[in-house]
Amino acid sequence: MLQLLAEASAASAGANLLLATVLHRTFEQYAANLRPNLRAEWAKIRGRFEDVAYQAPPEEFTDVLAAAIVQSAESARKLP
Repeated sequence: MLQLLAEASAASAGANLLLATVLHRTFEQYAANLRPNLRAEWAKIRGRFEDVAYQAPPEEFTDVLAAAIVQSAESARKLP
């Protein structure tokens, strides 16, 4: 999924795409147990993103996540 998003944003010169992901490990740690050829592919994908380290207590992190998924009453009414 990350690769597809990176390719889509690179393909369109006027794309204004900001993708923020929250990872509980580094990119390299996700690929640690993969075969060498898959690790190489993962490294290519990782190279398209910039790391921004954010370390906070778990309570603060859950507050950030909760705020990101809050729906307004208006948007909830639009759901099927």
